Amino acid sequence: MDDNLYRRAKATAAEQGMTLTRFIEEALQLRLEKRPPVRTLDLPSFDSGLPFDYTVEELKKLGQDSGWGGDDR
Repeated sequence: MDDNLYRRAKATAAEQGMTLTRFIEEALQLRLEKRPPVRTLDLPSFDSGLPFDYTVEELKKLGQDSGWGGDDR
């Protein structure tokens, strides 16, 4: 932990009459409560009746050949 941050947290905890551990626990709790909700996406799907037998490498090649994408992730 950064020394300056540690000193500030310790001083603030003391000012509030609590232990550093309790101060950190409360700070973490507040931070975790403010997390943005997880977004989900409902993507359309369909069944062509044909098997999907492509490997990751084959899909990358198809994407590159079609000009879609452009990165190698």
